[in-house]
Amino acid sequence: MKWEIIPIQKLTRFDTLTYLAPKNTQFFPGQLVYIPLRNSIIPGIIYKKSEAASQQYQLKEIQGLFDLRPILSKNQLNFCKWLANNY
Repeated sequence: MKWEIIPIQKLTRFDTLTYLAPKNTQFFPGQLVYIPLRNSIIPGIIYKKSEAASQQYQLKEIQGLFDLRPILSKNQLNFCKWLANNY
């Protein structure tokens, strides 16, 4: 399954990156995970399941889960997106 993840780092705009979930794992929006980005592993927040068609490039896999409990609710995620897009 593919997930859109918000990398936790300074970005110029609200962007999500698509990652693959490891087999036999279950994720939910708002959970904090570890993802590979460039040459390091950084934290990211799961935003939503990806509806993108097949990619022209190989997707990287989510490296790990920080906590089973989501740190943000769906409403909080949507508010963050709204803030990022409007301010």
